[in-house]
Amino acid sequence: MTLLEKIQRNEAHIAVIGLGYVGLPLAVEFAQAGFQVTGFDIDDGRVAQVRAGQSYIGDVPQDVVGPLVASGRLGASTDFDGLASVDAVSICVPTPLRKTKDPDISYIVASAEAVRRRLHRGQLITLESTTYPGTTEEVVRPILEADGLKVGEDVFLAFSPERVDPGNARFNTRNTPKIIGGSTARCGEAAKALYEKAVERVVLVSSTQTAEMVKLLENTFRAVNIGLVNEIAIMCDRLKLDVWEVIDAAATKPFGFQAFYPGPGLGGHCIPIDPHYLSWKLKLLNYNARFIELAGEINSAMPRYVVNRLVHALNERRKCLNGAKVLVAGVAYKRNVSDVRESPALDIIEPARGRRRVSYHDPLGAIDRRRPARRASTTRTWRRRMRWWWSPTIPASTGSASRSAPRCCSTLATPCGPPAPTSSSSERLVRDAGGAETRAMKRIVTLAGAALVLAGCSVIDLGASREAEYFEQVKGLEDKVEELTKQFDDAKARIAELESDEHARFIDAYLARARARPPTRRSWPGTRSWRTSRRARWAAPRVSYATAPALARWSRTWSRPRSTGCSSTSSRPPSRRPARC
Repeated sequence: MTLLEKIQRNEAHIAVIGLGYVGLPLAVEFAQAGFQVTGFDIDDGRVAQVRAGQSYIGDVPQDVVGPLVASGRLGASTDFDGLASVDAVSICVPTPLRKTKDPDISYIVASAEAVRRRLHRGQLITLESTTYPGTTEEVVRPILEADGLKVGEDVFLAFSPERVDPGNARFNTRNTPKIIGGSTARCGEAAKALYEKAVERVVLVSSTQTAEMVKLLENTFRAVNIGLVNEIAIMCDRLKLDVWEVIDAAATKPFGFQAFYPGPGLGGHCIPIDPHYLSWKLKLLNYNARFIELAGEINSAMPRYVVNRLVHALNERRKCLNGAKVLVAGVAYKRNVSDVRESPALDIIEPARGRRRVSYHDPLGAIDRRRPARRASTTRTWRRRMRWWWSPTIPASTGSASRSAPRCCSTLATPCGPPAPTSSSSERLVRDAGGAETRAMKRIVTLAGAALVLAGCSVIDLGASREAEYFEQVKGLEDKVEELTKQFDDAKARIAELESDEHARFIDAYLARARARPPTRRSWPGTRSWRTSRRARWAAPRVSYATAPALARWSRTWSRPRSTGCSSTSSRPPSRRPARC
């Protein structure tokens, strides 16, 4: 019996890898359609709850999971050997971002490897995890074809982006249109036949890359518009206008306008993350997605804007944030959900901690204090470390002309190089100090800075390398960056110490020469000889033109003999008035 015949008779055995916000609702819909469904997950707690007929997802009612488990149509397991007996596999695993904001597809690769070891002819594999265009063809397909089976002939491969909106009571997995893109025409038809059993409307597109791009367009559209309305909120605050009134009035236009509303930032598993997949992919093609980057900067700055508004409101009431009691109402990223992933409330609570007593209230969401820090904070730390060596545009305050530097390249063979170092006053001071130790430190700083820039660009060509080599290169690069980062910080501290020592030597040399030449009676201010003497003093060793006059005035005052009365030998400068004794 072929796969299409099993699907038409509802006799196909379906597996869902990943029982999270996407996997469990999809498994329930397939089970309600009459299929036997088995969910696979590495989390023993989730598997135990599903086997007990319990739901841990708010959008999946408790009274729906229990009867499906009792009837045997829905099950769960942590043993992936059960994939050998299924007819279709849907991969619904997370795809987070790395510290350098490039996609972490290690969960997709691990799931594809698990499927490959149990793959058999006539099996359908569908990827639902959001990722960059080309993942299905460049990463998943080579893994499945590693043992000789051909996609489109022996097995079927498709991509179908998830469209889950947690907390939405109107749209769910069943009544939300489903996008399907197959590696071949046969793959697309097989995936469409399966999903038509569980979803009301299925839209078939030409390729997996198109389906992957559809998902990124949807979330990038929302991220860019939210960034726009967040900036409009800042503008209205400066103009003393009510942004809510402005948006509600604009929403009365029946065409050409869709209302978006400002907030404290972006949260959830899609909008803050997915646009960066597209931005990262385009950097490999030497193109900078400026709208995505700008919207990300505005949205990531909103938590700090909220904290500043809080400080301003306390100041108007003659209170200080330091020592104040702060209550944060709601920590989930949206209403009526318990999901705190990438929630902007976490970035609002963190700056308000310290000497402030911060509490939060949310009947649904809770912050796990054992979990590690957010990636966004780590990324900001990396940006601070990289800014000292190479920023995309060098500010004019550094004393050199502003210039833009290339941001990425296409392969590891042509890495992005840092721009030529500028001849600032601090660098001239280090160069004048000389010494093999200083030059060695500068070379370490150069290597560390180049490695940080290389890691930030994420210049790895997936089309030219296998996925195993890709992750091996990424891991090796991260280890190397950690090592060079430490050397980078040590070198900066050492250079600062050398600059301080050289600065002190310059000052000592200047003062020694200034004290050796005390001024005479004819060299007081206002005389020609004084101006000549001043020019001579300026020719002494100095640190900069700004510090020399101040040091000269200080040295003259320090070395001037004190007056003991109105005697003729007094060193007091001549005055227009006669001295009175």
